[in-house]
Amino acid sequence: MVRAGDRRREGRSGERRNLVSERIDGTEWWWAPPPGGEPALPAAGPLVQLLPNYDEYLGSYRDHGPTFDSSMLGARWVEAAFAAHLVVRDGMAIGGWKREVTGRDVVVRPDLLTALDPAERLALESAAAAYGRFLDLPAQVDWGDDG
Repeated sequence: MVRAGDRRREGRSGERRNLVSERIDGTEWWWAPPPGGEPALPAAGPLVQLLPNYDEYLGSYRDHGPTFDSSMLGARWVEAAFAAHLVVRDGMAIGGWKREVTGRDVVVRPDLLTALDPAERLALESAAAAYGRFLDLPAQVDWGDDG
């Protein structure tokens, strides 16, 4: 979704008419609906995603409020956590992650700005397993001192 104020131009060839808008808490949001109508609702429980460093989830917008909880700024140096890839929980960036590919498996090392409850940890492990399937390698999560 994109806030109305973040749009620099309306697009070409009538792209705007294919967008849907909704006002939430006084902010107008625009998005392209998925083919076939409404998006499927996510499964019950937390959604944790491992985004690549070239993803524009944080870097593309001036206002990071919708994707980053500013209360975590006091947790520790945020730039260190986000130096590699992004960990996103229920739409909010909560830290970073790095990987080590050994040739026989991939190790995901999260660097989080907040603690995860058991369901969220399981969701991160599931995201790491999906990443491993993408690489065609078994995956494991190295929780470091937190594990």
